[in-house]
Amino acid sequence: MFRDAVKLIFIRTLAHWRLLLPVILGVLLASTIMATSEVYFQSLRDLALRDAFNSVDPSKADLLIEVSTVPTNEDTHKSMKNIVDSTNNRFDEYINDAFLAIKTWTFFVDLPLEKVHPSECPCRTAPVHITDDPDARIECDCRRANFVTLPVYDGIVTLTDGKYPGVSLPSQNDYQVNAMLDKSTANKVNLKVGDFYPVKPHWTNRYNNINVRISGLYERTDPEADIWHIFDGAFGNKSETLVFTSFVVSEQTIINGIGKWIPDMGTEYAWLLDIAPEKIDSRDSVVIRSIINDMSRDMKPFIDGFILRSDLENILKTFETDLFFNRLPMVIVMSIIVLVVLYYVMVLSSLLIDAQKTEITLLRTRGATSLQILLVFIIEAIFILLAATMLSPLLAVFGVSLLGLIYTDLNEGLLLPVDLTFKVFQMASFGGLLSFVALLLPAYRVTKSVVITSRFSKSRPAQKNFLYKYYLDIGILFL
Repeated sequence: MFRDAVKLIFIRTLAHWRLLLPVILGVLLASTIMATSEVYFQSLRDLALRDAFNSVDPSKADLLIEVSTVPTNEDTHKSMKNIVDSTNNRFDEYINDAFLAIKTWTFFVDLPLEKVHPSECPCRTAPVHITDDPDARIECDCRRANFVTLPVYDGIVTLTDGKYPGVSLPSQNDYQVNAMLDKSTANKVNLKVGDFYPVKPHWTNRYNNINVRISGLYERTDPEADIWHIFDGAFGNKSETLVFTSFVVSEQTIINGIGKWIPDMGTEYAWLLDIAPEKIDSRDSVVIRSIINDMSRDMKPFIDGFILRSDLENILKTFETDLFFNRLPMVIVMSIIVLVVLYYVMVLSSLLIDAQKTEITLLRTRGATSLQILLVFIIEAIFILLAATMLSPLLAVFGVSLLGLIYTDLNEGLLLPVDLTFKVFQMASFGGLLSFVALLLPAYRVTKSVVITSRFSKSRPAQKNFLYKYYLDIGILFL
């Protein structure tokens, strides 16, 4: 039966190819428009997201995460490393690199205090009576110190004097730490290579001082490098009156050296995820926002001092909001175009079937049922649907990519970036299904009443309705 139906379809196609060709083109056009809408919107989403990232400082999109931990030892360090690795894995496909740095709690400087006039001490914490006596003096200590780590030295810092610090572990009675200091701070506190700078914890008096020896002076190789966002953002001096000296030491010096010398010392971990905007697809926007929200929700209740610094979520949220309102009018226009094409397909299908009424009447009078005749139209429509579904995505991708050459403002005169995704085929199939319904409605109507209407029309020709009598249907097509 199926073979006979296919044979009949082939014969009918050859006999009515002039009328069938516009129908096929109409179905192909409907599928192509649906596929084009997905390809075009996706291309515009990618361009809009790229413009959103280009409109802000690249560092604003990076993720800077800070957490605090007490005490400082191997166990807490391993736990923090696991958290860092877990976070990096979540964003692995969207980042260029990741950097981790550690900073200790703040230390006091154990040097003789300078005595100055009360009005000349900017960092005094206790209320002091400002006197007019020029000989009045108070002890003023605006110096603070901490220890920090750098993920790497090569390409990040340039030694101007001395050498890099090695691992410094405490002895039984005293502790000397070799540290590196940036040149500008060294000039401010009057330190050079080989000098010692004793520091003590401000929160306790139970431990001996740490003697910091300046092993080297450095300058930032590239002050705009991503790694410095950690130091300027998370570890930056938040006081305008205190002078901080941040000594660069190795990670093991903090974990197995200073952490063991002062067991109740805490540390701050900060790691930077260097987001690569070119790796973020517009379809990933919702996923990335969800990851950020999940990470904040999971970490805040269980990790002390959790802080997330990034404008990435706001960038993506603004992008999605703008895209929604810009896309809505285009969706409406596309929908109207598809409806017009479907109407065109239905009209041509009706004309094609009207031309075959004699054949359908002949089949009915020779014993063929309405379902058997309708099956012929169904199989014919399925072939048209499959051909349109396979071909229309390719036409859509090709056509949309050329829009970049036609409208130079879209992509600077270059081809638009397009992707042939599964959703494009889904939209093409949806357009084909709508056309499938438009093809079968006239066929279903005719196969149900063709014998009666054929005899009736021979004795009394049918009157055209108002729409067809004045060719309003043609006017609708033009609109």
